[in-house]
Amino acid sequence: MQVNRYLIAIVLVIGVSIAAHLGKFHVTLGAHPFWATKAVLIGTPIGLAFALGLVRILGREKWLSAVFAVLMIGAFWVAYSGKIQFAASYAEDIAAGQRWFFGWIGFCAAFSGLMAALVMIRRD
Repeated sequence: MQVNRYLIAIVLVIGVSIAAHLGKFHVTLGAHPFWATKAVLIGTPIGLAFALGLVRILGREKWLSAVFAVLMIGAFWVAYSGKIQFAASYAEDIAAGQRWFFGWIGFCAAFSGLMAALVMIRRD
């Protein structure tokens, strides 16, 4: 039964990530159109691996869901503030551009971790 929880989480996270990519959802939220796919491809496996590993080690899915939700909000703020500063500098502030890009990687990682942790909550 435990393997089924992990398998369902993996399939759901990958499916939602593909749907978000095809629907350009991340671009709608403010990701750069050129780098958005790369952020999803890097962030999704990282978040999924962290969620599966931490659930396996700690076994506290509800607590991890809250942690991933807070991380997702923080990563969105980093990405948004990087985007604003990068645009204000007329694309000359390299650090702001990197904050924008890595913020979106963090957002994708936290979002996939949140989805996986929510799916794996035990319903005993």
